[in-house]
Amino acid sequence: MATTRVSRTVAFGGGAVATLILAAALVGLQTHRTSRAWLDTASAEGLVRSSAFAKAVEVWLDRHQQETIRSVAEVMVSGHYLSVELVVEDTVLLTVGESERGTGSASIGESERPKISFERSGPQWTLDVSIPLPSNHGFVRTREDVTTSRAAMINAAFRVGALGIGCWAAFCGLAWGAAAWRRARGGLRGRDGAAADVSFGSDRISVLQVDRRAKSARLNGTPVRLSPKQFALLSLLASDEGRVFSDDAILHVVWPGSRYADSNDLRQCVYQLRRRLDAVVPGGARHVCNAKGFGYRLAAQLPIAADAPPEEEEERHALCERI
Repeated sequence: MATTRVSRTVAFGGGAVATLILAAALVGLQTHRTSRAWLDTASAEGLVRSSAFAKAVEVWLDRHQQETIRSVAEVMVSGHYLSVELVVEDTVLLTVGESERGTGSASIGESERPKISFERSGPQWTLDVSIPLPSNHGFVRTREDVTTSRAAMINAAFRVGALGIGCWAAFCGLAWGAAAWRRARGGLRGRDGAAADVSFGSDRISVLQVDRRAKSARLNGTPVRLSPKQFALLSLLASDEGRVFSDDAILHVVWPGSRYADSNDLRQCVYQLRRRLDAVVPGGARHVCNAKGFGYRLAAQLPIAADAPPEEEEERHALCERI
């Protein structure tokens, strides 16, 4: 029994550690996937915003409305944009905000395709987008602070992942607890399965199981034939293993409403019950113990020496009577 408990404890501890490791791995994977998805989303949204601004700039340049361009750029920088630059024919016409030194006059290449890149400086993430202006031989460059949107998306994904893992862990814990509770109750009252002998050093463990729903009892897996009164007595004692039930308490349950039942009837019922248990397993009568002067109690599991002589079994039985 002790070895079994240790094995179950080790198995449960290993399962708990494995669950924690798996949970951390799943949350990390979810966070990584969310980060990748955010890169794609932020790139697409930034490209749309910068492209719309670049189209408007081309119209304003054709109309020579440079002041309008500056006003709109200042509004953008007052929000979450870090800088807005306008380069035409390798000449910087406009720089608003915190532009990076030495990059204002850089071209975007001959491909005349938008360029998108992310920059990280400590906790800050910056989206750098350059949009070509083919009709004016230049480009518009915007630098946008996207730290907040990234943190919000990853935090949301982390919360969802942690909630899912937490629910899963709670379900596993409840399932394990229910299984442990069933095993514990099965050892006392018994369920449908038979109980075999359990190795315990050089001894055997005598296991008594009582199934109140099926109105049956088993001793080491062998059915015990009992009368209704005998089963009622055994079922009452098994309802709280180790508790001493007084004669009055037993008479009230086993002989309900009877005016004539007394302690003599109870002793006779105990005697017959012990005989039925002994008939199944020698020494099985010791499961029903007499607390002298107080009443009776049940021991659902008892070690029985495999090589104990009959005299020793009788002495143990007498000792149980005196307890």
